[in-house]
Amino acid sequence: MGRRFQGIEGAHSADIGATRDTGFMNENSTLRFNTRGDTAKGSSDTALRIDQMQCLNLRGRNVTCMQCADTCSAKALKLTVDEVSLDAGRCTACGACLPVCPSGAMWLTGFVPQQFLETVAGAAEIHIYCSQSDDPDSDIIVPCLQVLDTRLLAAAAADGAETVVLHGTDQCSSCDRGDARAVFEQIHANLKRWFTDVPVHLIQENRAQIGKGERSGEDQIQLGRRNFLRFAGAKVAHGASKWLVDAAPEQDEATSQRFIFPSDGSSSRPSAYQELLAERAESLPWRDHQLPWRSLVFSDACNACLTCAQRCPTGALVPKETKSTISILFRLRQCTDCGLCGHLCPESAISCASVASSEELRAPAHRVMHRSLRQCAGCARSFVPGPDSGELCTTCQNELDVANDWKTMLIDSS
Repeated sequence: MGRRFQGIEGAHSADIGATRDTGFMNENSTLRFNTRGDTAKGSSDTALRIDQMQCLNLRGRNVTCMQCADTCSAKALKLTVDEVSLDAGRCTACGACLPVCPSGAMWLTGFVPQQFLETVAGAAEIHIYCSQSDDPDSDIIVPCLQVLDTRLLAAAAADGAETVVLHGTDQCSSCDRGDARAVFEQIHANLKRWFTDVPVHLIQENRAQIGKGERSGEDQIQLGRRNFLRFAGAKVAHGASKWLVDAAPEQDEATSQRFIFPSDGSSSRPSAYQELLAERAESLPWRDHQLPWRSLVFSDACNACLTCAQRCPTGALVPKETKSTISILFRLRQCTDCGLCGHLCPESAISCASVASSEELRAPAHRVMHRSLRQCAGCARSFVPGPDSGELCTTCQNELDVANDWKTMLIDSS
């Protein structure tokens, strides 16, 4: 008996933080993450939710990222420096935009990556169906297989998954939610590039053959000897397990994640996909310098304006100020390599470096920039002194220079 759970979509609200889902155990006991998302079609509402101020383009006041719009097969998203515009009539609530957004600005009201991992934890073999599947005996149903990415499946592997069987990919070419097969090609490539030994094996199952008896040779899963033994053992464990879970109310992803508030009052939030993998990274067999994180290096050209830290969407960069110092802290595990800090830096003082091993993710936040402050003798405000600075801040020094220039002109004219 598989793990079964039925999710019920909560009432939608224009207030992003107000949407909430509930759930209960039903007689079919199928784990569904908001079933088919029918609210997205031909209506004024959709299961997709967007936190506008998490978008890189709004935070940076420049269109530097188009990943969600480029991924959207329905062409339902338009991006400007003022808003993320969603055409709810076009949106199919497939969720393909969720994993590609580097700032975690989007979520579906019925799919929370953390809940997904909690559900499949400990299972050696996981069967995942897309929401368009008509199979009544499905184990886990997601809105679309495109909500999965390498980080989420690698995190599942860290929790014990050895084989992930994906059902419904044979219907991708004609699905109005887009074709998920290219996603899995990328996941396969990433797994080989990131790890010395691929921790989880993906199998694309023909949905039409589920429960239909023995399949023909061209439809059968092709496995080598080693993977066949792993898969067979997982099948036995899967059939023998009894999965029963309490029906706890589902929580909207926006309200389940912790927020960080920098000193300028703007909010930031870790990317769910990145954070979940970071929590499990040390149990995975990474190749050196192939981890999906990048360390940031600040050069001496940094003018300590703090713009990068104040605008960082995930909280990887955090500004800190005291009466006598100013600094920026860097949390490696929360960095998604979005590149916003580099685009914003007026001095081009920020560069990236590869991460050698997962042990670096354990390190606490560390300072990447630190400057001593000096109190201006003119206005009494604190400022970051340069190598040629005196007792005045830049503003007061400029005013003094202008005043001296006027005096010189008046003396010369007399």
